Amino acid sequence: MKDLAKLQLVVICLSWFVALIFSELSVAVSVLLGGLTYFIPTLLSIVVLTRLKKTPELLPIALLIVEVHKIVVTVVIIVTIYFLCPEVNWIGYLVGLILVTQVGLLMFRKSSYL
Repeated sequence: MKDLAKLQLVVICLSWFVALIFSELSVAVSVLLGGLTYFIPTLLSIVVLTRLKKTPELLPIALLIVEVHKIVVTVVIIVTIYFLCPEVNWIGYLVGLILVTQVGLLMFRKSSYL
């Protein structure tokens, strides 16, 4: 899980840097916000799951609760950004969000081939 967070952070930084070079500052900030929208709930999930390692009998239900929590927190962050930052470039925001969400799938595919 910690490797996932590290890789997500690398993707956020790289996408922000690429957007900063090839686009306007508002697009780069939107890409950064989009990436952080999924990264923050991932960090919260990692904290909860590492604390629950000591009680393995709770792990199956904890995984379900953590995933639902991650979705709810992500939606809350998106709605908050919608109301607090109306000048967000939504295409850049979605690009950042999608790039970070796909990191987990790429890690899963990589580990399934090993």
